Amino acid sequence: MSTPAPQKTGRIQQFTQAYRYASQTDKWLGLWTAGAFVVGAALGVLAFWLLPPRDLNVFKIIVIVLGAFAIGGLAAIVVFSRRAEKAAFQQMEGKPGSAIAALSVLKRGWRTDQMVAVNKNSDLVHRVIGPPGIVLIGEGNPHRLRPLLTQERRKHERVDSEVPVHEIVVGNDEG
Repeated sequence: MSTPAPQKTGRIQQFTQAYRYASQTDKWLGLWTAGAFVVGAALGVLAFWLLPPRDLNVFKIIVIVLGAFAIGGLAAIVVFSRRAEKAAFQQMEGKPGSAIAALSVLKRGWRTDQMVAVNKNSDLVHRVIGPPGIVLIGEGNPHRLRPLLTQERRKHERVDSEVPVHEIVVGNDEG
């Protein structure tokens, strides 16, 4: 007996879930998104109004309305996605595993390996490989992370001493 496949969520459900999640942190999210739509639509009307032909006919009205909705929708989606991403990062801040969640947004050319080292206190070291070389990212108490990061640096330098190894400790504390 197999387990049923998880149900896929549609685009509207995804936007609704993202809005609910992000609006917990960003109370002005709906207003900013609506404002971006209105401003984008106004710019769309202006841009398509100036297009030839200058006389107003049914075709031009349809083009103006469709163009206004398209540009307004694009502006709203851009503003919504930026503010939702910012809200998500604010909600993750200070929680275990937030560093790897932040690293997941890296674009092409980067490879991320989760938890290449961990100690009994759940301090984590993640490895990111990209154009600058190897980046070891520590998450947890900075004082307990130093020996863990040093150990991982030595392991990587033994394998290939030509590749630079960088160390970053994630957190709000000094240093």
